[in-house]
Amino acid sequence: MRAVSRTRILIAAICLLIVYTTGTSRLHDIRDVMKADLKASASVFPPQALKIMAGEFKGLLGDLLLIDAAAFIGSNKKATEEDWESLTLLFKQILALDPFFKQAYYLVQSSLTWDAKRHGDANELLAISRDSRTWDWLPGFFLGFNHFYFLNDNESASRHLMDASRVPSAPLGLATLAARLAQKAGETITAIVFLEAMLDKIDDEEQRKVIEARIEALKGILVLDKAIKSYKERFGTTPEKLDDLINRGVIASLPKNPYERPYTLKGEKVQF
Repeated sequence: MRAVSRTRILIAAICLLIVYTTGTSRLHDIRDVMKADLKASASVFPPQALKIMAGEFKGLLGDLLLIDAAAFIGSNKKATEEDWESLTLLFKQILALDPFFKQAYYLVQSSLTWDAKRHGDANELLAISRDSRTWDWLPGFFLGFNHFYFLNDNESASRHLMDASRVPSAPLGLATLAARLAQKAGETITAIVFLEAMLDKIDDEEQRKVIEARIEALKGILVLDKAIKSYKERFGTTPEKLDDLINRGVIASLPKNPYERPYTLKGEKVQF
């Protein structure tokens, strides 16, 4: 009897496994068909018109539209240019309905910048979130990152990061990063003034040391930039290395780097 019972259990298990395997395979086939037919779609109404039409239900409609956007992005379907156009309009409608929607700007940053390469559209939408969510430093950080990483615009990147770093909850590293990008963009004085203004608002001694070190390093760069300019005026060429400034009598010594490593010259840019 026990042998018969074990045989029945084994047969039942095999049958269940066959059903499960067949069902799973069929489910994947159905999903593939659905994915092939899936398209991003948005209402034809302009964002502000949709906001007026939604009235008191604009929050609910914004939620529903965000679900549509997330469903398309989560499908991993290879999007066409038409899909991205619709998705961009969908995000504009969502943020018109609810500009405080945190999940919206997360999806904008993850999809329109990395996948769609629509950096202008993404930055326009992120600016809406930044201006609405004044307590949130992330939209401004994303704007700064996009200008730095995708658009190679250090000056704009530093400006956005400076704005983001002024948000009370922003990490201290944003301020130093903003200053570094400003220096790379040739705005060393701007970076120094910005950090000195930040320093006036900081009471924590350790944080003050971080900012003070960066200010000292930037002031050293300012000295070297002026010396390099003087060198070029006198000798008609850029020095090959910073020691040339001393060897040819432009300055008596190189400024001390608070980070305990020497300043270096790359092209015409001083680095630390």
